[in-house]
Parts: sequence; C-alpha cells; structure tokens
Amino acid sequence: MQDRQRISLTGAWVNQYGNPMIDFESITTRGGDSGESSLYNGERRPKDDPLFDALGDLDELSSWLGCIKTRLSETDAAFVDTLQGYLITASGEIAAPRLSAQYKALVHIGSSHIEAVEKEQKAMMEDMIMPSAFVHPGLTRLGAEIDIARTVCRRCERKVVGLIRRGGLGHLDAVQRFLNRVSDYLYVLARKADTP
Repeated sequence: MQDRQRISLTGAWVNQYGNPMIDFESITTRGGDSGESSLYNGERRPKDDPLFDALGDLDELSSWLGCIKTRLSETDAAFVDTLQGYLITASGEIAAPRLSAQYKALVHIGSSHIEAVEKEQKAMMEDMIMPSAFVHPGLTRLGAEIDIARTVCRRCERKVVGLIRRGGLGHLDAVQRFLNRVSDYLYVLARKADTP
C-alpha cells in the first residue's frame, strides 16, 4: 500500500506523489454484481441492455483511438483526442434518458461536431492520393490498428441505428451521423498512415 499523508488545508488524502487518493469503493462499488448497471439518471437496467451494449462499443472505440493516437503526428493526435471527447459527449446522450434532467443539461452532438470531422478529413485528403480499389488492411501496423478502430466505429454506428429504429430513440440521429463521419475519417487516416 502506498504511503498516504493528509493535506492540512483540505483534509484530503494524497499519495506519495501528491495526487489525490481515490477510495477503492469509488471504483469497485459492487453495484453491478447483480448483472445490472445504472444509466446517467440512476435508472437500473440489465448489463445486456442494448444501451449498455452501445456504450461498451463506444468505450472500445475510444480505447482504440487512445492506442493509435500515441503514434500519430501531433496534429492528428490532437484531433483524435478531440474525437475521444466527442465520444464521451455521445455516450452521455445514450446513457441519459431523453426526458431526464440530466439529458437536458448535456452538451449534444450536433452539426458542429460533424462538420469538424468533415473538415479534418478534407484537409487530409488534399495532401493524399486515395486508393481507388478496396484496401486490405495491414500495409502498416498503425494503418491496420486505425482500420480496427474504423470497424469498431462502424459497429458503434450499427448499435446506435438499432437504438433509433428498435428502441425508439430518434433523438440519437445526430450521434449516428457523427459516427458515420468518424468512420470515414478513420478510413482516410489509415490510408495516410499506410502512405510511405
């Protein structure tokens, strides 16, 4: 166990590096041990609910983006980091029931997010020659990993389409369009990574 010391002014615990200590129970709540989890408003649902399925896929996409951004140029890495922030915004929209106070207080994915992705994609394409045929991922390791992120993004989009069509969550239509643009952006980014 790390040594702890108390900060006299706030009474907060910090570790040996001066970082705030987080209690074990705030990470391991045991609240999901029964196979249920909570939406943003506290509503409990089974962990295999389609909402949690979509949220899990968005989390996986963000993890893949985190993996690839460590090897991108500073400019590309900064935009991928921005995308990860947008994914948190999208996740909040999915996790908060539309009529809840939490949903109303959220920032929502909209045309500005979609246009930002399109702008980045267009800027990349101005400096590239795109392949005219189907691409087999794997020309470079980074390109292949970006292609994995792209396919996970497509899966996220399909899950959101299911929530819209079968779950009656039409308010997520901008999230679906956003994910469609992100997958296109990732396709172009992968081709850029594959370019010698």
